[in-house]
Amino acid sequence: MVDPGRHLHTLERGAGDARQSFESRIRGLDDKWNDDARRSFEKEYVAPACKSARRLQTELDAIAELADRAGRELEAPHIRTKAAH
Repeated sequence: MVDPGRHLHTLERGAGDARQSFESRIRGLDDKWNDDARRSFEKEYVAPACKSARRLQTELDAIAELADRAGRELEAPHIRTKAAH
């Protein structure tokens, strides 16, 4: 049986890894690009993108938990008994 919760957790982890990698690369620019243009760029583009990525990761985790719970409940004996009637 396909486990959608597991796949969603994998997506959530991948989103988190991508976000962390992106943030790390931005921080790596500190000694190469550290002026008002960079701060403006970060404020206008980078900060909103990171915030959206964190929200996406949180939502994927919540959906994965819901899928896991639904899967457990569908496999519970009392659910199968009711479905058999």
